[in-house]
Amino acid sequence: MLVFFSVPEPAVWKPSLLILATATLADVLLVLSGVWRLSPSERAVLKALVVSTVVAVLCLMAAVELLGAFGIVRPAAAVFFLGLLVLLAVSTVLMARFLFARPAD
Repeated sequence: MLVFFSVPEPAVWKPSLLILATATLADVLLVLSGVWRLSPSERAVLKALVVSTVVAVLCLMAAVELLGAFGIVRPAAAVFFLGLLVLLAVSTVLMARFLFARPAD
């Protein structure tokens, strides 16, 4: 499709990585807002280490995506793919925590 429109490769990766970095930062806000909306008893089930790790990984990946968008980290395609994998991994971890984390009785 891109060949048909003769779009140069750098013109594709920069906006793609900027959009992905924005989505990753939005995920950081979603994780933090989700934690703060929990009641104290529900929040006690979550381990602070897990939440901190998820937020740190997402922030680090957003920084790498921004560096990739401006050509500092290369190749851009690899950074984009890594960003997608990180989002998939984080969503899997959060879903598993949602399904299997239960309050202690």
